[in-house]
Amino acid sequence: MERTDLREDERSGRPQVSRPEPEVNSSQATMLQLQQQAGNAAVAQKVAQEGTPQGAFVGPSGKLTINAPEEKATKELGFGQLQLVAGGSADFEIIGAGAGDSAVKGAGGVVTDLKGASYQGEVSTELHKFTSGLLDGSAWKGKFGGEASADKGKLGLETSLDGDAYELKFGFTLLELDGKAAPEEQIKFATLEAGLDLKLKEFTFTAADGTQLKISPKTSLKAVLEPNYRRIATTLAEKAAALLTAEALIAGGLIVGGLAAVVGTLATLGDGEDEAKAIDNAVKGRAQIVDGFTAGALGQKLSIADDFTGEGYNRGQQWRRDMMSGQNAQGIPVPAVVLNEKLAEIEPLIRASAQKTANQLMHEALVERYWEIHSWQRELWGEIDTRFMMLMEGGGFGRPGIIEGRDGGGRSVLPQ
Repeated sequence: MERTDLREDERSGRPQVSRPEPEVNSSQATMLQLQQQAGNAAVAQKVAQEGTPQGAFVGPSGKLTINAPEEKATKELGFGQLQLVAGGSADFEIIGAGAGDSAVKGAGGVVTDLKGASYQGEVSTELHKFTSGLLDGSAWKGKFGGEASADKGKLGLETSLDGDAYELKFGFTLLELDGKAAPEEQIKFATLEAGLDLKLKEFTFTAADGTQLKISPKTSLKAVLEPNYRRIATTLAEKAAALLTAEALIAGGLIVGGLAAVVGTLATLGDGEDEAKAIDNAVKGRAQIVDGFTAGALGQKLSIADDFTGEGYNRGQQWRRDMMSGQNAQGIPVPAVVLNEKLAEIEPLIRASAQKTANQLMHEALVERYWEIHSWQRELWGEIDTRFMMLMEGGGFGRPGIIEGRDGGGRSVLPQ
């Protein structure tokens, strides 16, 4: 009959019911223990023979790589460095029960050599298994991973052809950091690697629970192509600077087409027959064009209060955009950092080019204005008087010929 003990709980005040465990004698306990051990042994044997069933627990995995000292030969190329590296290593890899059955494998471990240790993590997958021909038994694999230590880091992609006695690798390092290197060499990008590992002998040990220890010593030879970004950037900067200097000399040419409509306002440069007033206004208009164009080309902010400044500024900005997008004589884009650094140096060239173009525009507009003021002279003999020619020359617009000019419709006013 079941026995019930009642007592008052000190916290809740409710009665508690206790049920005694059934008594087990020593012979029964010994029998249960032997049955449990036999069952565990049977499960372990089945795992070792058939692998971990789908959905079962996958045991932990890890990897330790010990690298032997490397021998390197380096050759400097025009825009990079080529290294030939010979060395060796041994991988000690623990593969948890069931891990070998996964299509995508993740592993992490320690890489060590005489210089120190680092942690490595990777995700790999088998892309294709060859079952015939020369590559029978080999597998094409892909891998993404990285390596990190206190002062170094590396992240990259790798594809390889893995056989029983060899592994042919092709790698692409996205980013590599080295805190101990020279300042200009601490960060590296886009390094290409090609290597060949020769597997000396592979030793595999399997535990009762299916966990494997795999030891893989190998020798390796690889070629590393490392771009010299500093030299590349310097060369591109030099080419861009030379290009800017050449383009600055013709920069003002953009004004000609852009100001075609605005030049029409030069018809009001002078009132009545005030030739001196026309010259003065032309000097002011030229300064506005040049200042606007130069500010636009240099990427400066500018307060725009008149048509000449506005059109010059717009054309200067267009020139700047053309340089950055490669719309220039050599078709080479100029990086903004090079453009901004170089423009301060070539500003006088840009200003002189804009001035030359503005002078050309004003010269033509002033000649046309002169004929509008002196229409009777145009009809009689078509000559510009020497006084006006001297005023133009004094204003820096170039001295016109005695016989020169067009009427308002663009027709020649020279005697036929």
